[in-house]
Amino acid sequence: MSERLNRRESEHRAFLSYVILILPLVAFLQTAVPGKDAGFDLPFPRPGYSNAPSKTFPRVYQEPSAIADAGQVPQDVVASDFNGDGHADLAVAYAYDDRIGWFLGDGTGGFTPKGQISVGVQAGDGNDLPRSLVAADFDRDGFQDLAVLCSGNPNPPFSTPPSLGILYGLPGGLFETYREVIVVPEGQEPPLFSVALAAGQLDADDFCDLIVGHFDSNQLSLIHGKTGRRWEEPRLTDVVTSGAGPSAVAIADLDFDGADDLIVLSRRDVQVWRNNGSGQFPFRSILGYGSAFSALALADFDRDGLWDLVVLDAGRNEMRLFFDVGAHGAPVTQSLFTLTEPPPSGEGPIDILVYDENLDGRDDIALVYLLSGGGDIYLGRPNGVQMPLAWSRHFETAKAPRAIASSDFDHDGWPDLIVAHEGDKDISDNADLVLTPGIPPPTPPALLDPLTSSTPGENIAPYL
Repeated sequence: MSERLNRRESEHRAFLSYVILILPLVAFLQTAVPGKDAGFDLPFPRPGYSNAPSKTFPRVYQEPSAIADAGQVPQDVVASDFNGDGHADLAVAYAYDDRIGWFLGDGTGGFTPKGQISVGVQAGDGNDLPRSLVAADFDRDGFQDLAVLCSGNPNPPFSTPPSLGILYGLPGGLFETYREVIVVPEGQEPPLFSVALAAGQLDADDFCDLIVGHFDSNQLSLIHGKTGRRWEEPRLTDVVTSGAGPSAVAIADLDFDGADDLIVLSRRDVQVWRNNGSGQFPFRSILGYGSAFSALALADFDRDGLWDLVVLDAGRNEMRLFFDVGAHGAPVTQSLFTLTEPPPSGEGPIDILVYDENLDGRDDIALVYLLSGGGDIYLGRPNGVQMPLAWSRHFETAKAPRAIASSDFDHDGWPDLIVAHEGDKDISDNADLVLTPGIPPPTPPALLDPLTSSTPGENIAPYL
């Protein structure tokens, strides 16, 4: 009897010791629930929590700050963590130097130039013209890589063909030298003036694939990834359009069949290419027409679980929204914003970004104007309103902004904007890069509850 009591007493002490050890861990996990900490980076969508604790939102405005100029005619900028320290870094394409420069973030909004590396396949500067960047871990070694698209120079007498290459990441935020990826099958004529680049999974092999849009020759290159650093021979396909060819490309599973589809933005139309499941796109339809389309982005503005599309028409100074875009060419609802009417005012919209400016769970928009400079921010609005976006504020830039990206560079929990400027030859001190810190709202945003539905394809965020 006493032996049994002693055994129970020992078991009781062991259980109490376990509870004492595990309680601090439980408390820690409860404080680290995604969505309850404003400084925790969440993938889209950002689900709101009705039981989220109250927080203070100090309204502190910081002036935009210029980052050290390092090259000629920046064309693109991407934010990623290249050295694995948890801080967002930057990579910039300098067209007239034929170089990529990158800056390491310090977590407070400051950046240190880390280095520059030559890209392209032509001798001399200003012959390859890097235009577009995509950051991803293409070879799955744990380090972020950079895909670099060089447009080539289509103007004689120094005309040069385009090229595509990868800067594979190394420890410490470094990169290997430019490794070319072929964009045209052997024996075919090279494409002309390539400016559009996108990465995604076009087939079922789970490797990252690349899409390259050739503006002057009205073509797309489809390049399927293989194990490690190998790439299949590219497939070159024509883009049938009434004007110049692709200026932007996006990849998304529009019909939720498990195969990513393409949205091809040419100069005068926007097309949907449906994937047949094997990485080929025989079914194509036109969503709409324009004058000089320049950029596109995907989102879910009305939060119905279906893809929406926003495009910029630089020729008409317009922003156009397409709601519930499918892959079968069915008609979609459209909305039009004229960007030259007050309160927004700008000319030549050139790039657009979808992000969550005020962390309320709704998709917002930031765009920049190449000709007039500056940019505008539109905020997502509650469900049930006729227009799910509304203009919020204007922000200043340097001369001739070309590209925009976002991350929480200073770790204050709010998304910041980084803008790359191609500049002006008559302004010697024009800033290449300008960081605009995020502005917290004066009151806490109304957090959204997660959407639920038993109907497949509806009220299911397309990011999942």
